[in-house]
Amino acid sequence: MIPPGGEGQIKVTVRPKGRASKISKRIVVHTNDPDNPQLGLVMKGELLVDVIVKPSSIRIRDLEPGAKGSERFELIRSEDSLATIKSLTLDDQEHFSLREVPAEELANDDPTELGRVGGSEGTLGTYELSFNGRDEVGTSSTFIKVLTTGENTPELQIRVHANVAKNLRYLKTMRFTRRNGELMDRQIHISARHGPAPKITKVEDVDGLLDYEVQKPRGSLVTLDVAVKEDKWEALDAEAQAGLHELIISTTDAEEPEIVIRYRIAAKSTDTGRPIELQVDRSALPQR
Repeated sequence: MIPPGGEGQIKVTVRPKGRASKISKRIVVHTNDPDNPQLGLVMKGELLVDVIVKPSSIRIRDLEPGAKGSERFELIRSEDSLATIKSLTLDDQEHFSLREVPAEELANDDPTELGRVGGSEGTLGTYELSFNGRDEVGTSSTFIKVLTTGENTPELQIRVHANVAKNLRYLKTMRFTRRNGELMDRQIHISARHGPAPKITKVEDVDGLLDYEVQKPRGSLVTLDVAVKEDKWEALDAEAQAGLHELIISTTDAEEPEIVIRYRIAAKSTDTGRPIELQVDRSALPQR
């Protein structure tokens, strides 16, 4: 509480999670001053960093089950730093492996190939992370621990993710929301990672709550227009209204001939829409 004419201090602690060296954060201070209920403060600064990672995290995406994949990254020394790399340790050595890419191999790379790294100014080393593959669909995650001689950055952790997925992309769960009390229609997009869009051979709404229409495929994408039958939804009991429902879609995709999308339907608002009047005792406010 700051008395009239008094002063106060605000202590702010920043815990940076990314690899950016520059920081700019906006802080909003809420007060009971009727003339200045909110104050915006901007805090800017620059981290002292000896070594940075490019890219800041490693993601190997959309691998087929059993397929292997790899990505490269660089460790780059900051300007005016003399730091060197002491060691790199890979936490999960069962599913991942790590190697430093030799200079002669980098020299043979096509410089016009997008997404490659190697040869940046100040580079301490270029490395390749490999994922050994897995049969199960899902994400494998680990991290690489980097120790350096830098005073400001003695240790770095590089997050690693490898995603194994089947051919089709689609939302596994969805929600029908309301606008001004009315349920909004939705679209369900199903796309193929490889090849043309699958054909939809059958759509089964288990609880019969939806109207749907399959649109003509466009390239690797097919779309379903979906709307809620509100009278059918209102006929359910309260527990069923709030629960998950299932839409089962049969496709011509060899890997996923049947997909299940679970959905919820937003309840009607109990808000009466009347404004709320607040009584403020101004005698309790600081006097200006």
